[in-house]
Formats: sequence, structure tokens, C-alpha cells
Amino acid sequence: MNRFKASVFFAILASGLFAWGAYLLQDCYHFIHRSIPTTATIVSLRTETRSSTAQTRTGAKAVSHSTTVAILKYSGQDGREALASVPHAGNRGVGDRIKILYDPKDSSRVAVDSLWSIWGDAFLVSAAAVAFGSVFRILRRKRINF
Repeated sequence: MNRFKASVFFAILASGLFAWGAYLLQDCYHFIHRSIPTTATIVSLRTETRSSTAQTRTGAKAVSHSTTVAILKYSGQDGREALASVPHAGNRGVGDRIKILYDPKDSSRVAVDSLWSIWGDAFLVSAAAVAFGSVFRILRRKRINF
């Protein structure tokens, strides 16, 4: 791959990640401003396993990944109880109470009230956009030769 093709690849990748990161940041910002804080109780923990097939040089290989999801029960602004699931973080167990934010228009949209839980995906995608954008800039300045 020559330097021009590599720089175009990294420019397109960085642009796509930048747009996705901007969307995620905007979505998190709006969620924060319309959400309502409350306390929820963990009613159960469930392990979800996702599997897929990855193609390797030696043939197809099954790959699985499991995550623990916490099922939360909380009372909404109107007094009705609702259930929602969030990725399980930390060493909390069934019966523990945690602070959450929920969207009153969509009671299934819930986030644990913490910086990483709310902004984590947006920060990671934005950081990846900056990293790939930096590679693009380095390639355009001809500091790296292939």
C-alpha cells in the first residue's frame, strides 16, 4: 500500500469515527438533559452469551463472548414500576440499590449514574477518531515511508 492510499484510508476511517463520535456525544448530552435521576434495585443478574464464527487461516473457529447484565426495577416519575437492563458493573449483587438515570419518554433507556457508564462509548470512539486522524496527519507530512 503506498503512502497516498494509506493516508486516504486513515482519513476516511477518522472521518467516519469522528461523525459517529459526534453523534454519540450529542446523544449522551441530550440523554443527560432529559433524563430523571432515581434509585433502582437489582432484581436479578443474567449472563448473556454471544457466539459467532470467525474465519481463520486454518478454517472456521467458533468465538463466544459472555457478559453479565443486571435487571433493574425502579419507580418512574408517574409512580409506575419499570424493569430495565444495564451492563453489570462492579461487584454489586441482587438486592443492591444503585443510582440511575432514565428517559421518561422511553422507560427502557436507563444508564447507571456514572461518568463511564454514560459517556464511555462516546469517549472511546472520539479517541479512536483522534488516533486515526493523527496517523493520517503523519502520513500526509511524509514522516513515515512504506
